[in-house]
Amino acid sequence: MIRDIFFNKWIIAIIGLLVIVAAACVCYYYYATLPLSIEATKASEKLNQRETTQKAETDNEAEVVDYPQDKSLGEKRKTLSDTSDIKNPSAERQKAATISEELHISGSTSSNPLFADGVPEHLQCPEELVGFYTTEVSVENLRKIGEIANEVVERYNPNRPLPDVWPQFIEAEIYYHANADPAKKGLGVAANRFDWGIQSILDYPEIVVLLREDPIRASDMMMVEQGGWEPDWNLHELPDGRKFRTDNGFYYEFIYSSGNDDKFTGTIYSLGHSGSDAERITIDLNETTDEELENLGGWNYNINPYTTGLYKLGDNN
Repeated sequence: MIRDIFFNKWIIAIIGLLVIVAAACVCYYYYATLPLSIEATKASEKLNQRETTQKAETDNEAEVVDYPQDKSLGEKRKTLSDTSDIKNPSAERQKAATISEELHISGSTSSNPLFADGVPEHLQCPEELVGFYTTEVSVENLRKIGEIANEVVERYNPNRPLPDVWPQFIEAEIYYHANADPAKKGLGVAANRFDWGIQSILDYPEIVVLLREDPIRASDMMMVEQGGWEPDWNLHELPDGRKFRTDNGFYYEFIYSSGNDDKFTGTIYSLGHSGSDAERITIDLNETTDEELENLGGWNYNINPYTTGLYKLGDNN
């Protein structure tokens, strides 16, 4: 009898211990993991706030201090998210783009002379992905585009002169962007449609090389050539009346003094278009010559370096 009571006490003690352990676990989970959850929520909120701030900072990169900003920038350069503003090509270019339709959507043929006998099957877009956009395909399939591009550049690049290839490429781009799904297309090559992107690689490996060598300027030039941006989208008038073209990757602060040694009176003019990570440059307009100012500026997009022979593939100039 005593043994039974003793045994029952142990049972009771064990059960009690289990209850205490379980309660401790619950308390630990509540007090240890709940703050982590709260911190994760806060971090997510901070990330969202940071992205919003960065977007606002990017949108307001041309903020002016004490000097009226060149308000024409928004008119010269369309919002990147708005793909509907790309102008329709002229009748002549539209005709050329229409003619190119048969050459740029089949996948088994190419205008590249090295594919005169047809495109190898492993370089063609899989039938099940025809008509899909890059946002609709897997990362593995996106890597496939990179593999195709590498092989085409290595084995099937005819190395044609850029002045010959660029106009054909732009005509194809006009066709792609004019005929892409408005709800899915992007501003990238071939309007970000998967099969058209592969076709562009097959047709124009020289452009693939160009976009690797001179990516930012080439992309901006594409927007100008397609009619999305004005050629003078990066041109500004400074406080001293001189003209200046902003360059990618920089944020400028111009100081212009009209005072004397006793008292500073002047203006500060800030502008840029490359986001919050851009390199900051301060320019004293009173001390900067016209030649120095021009050397600090960006490209004049009224001049196409790829059709005028100013840019040679492989020279990285």
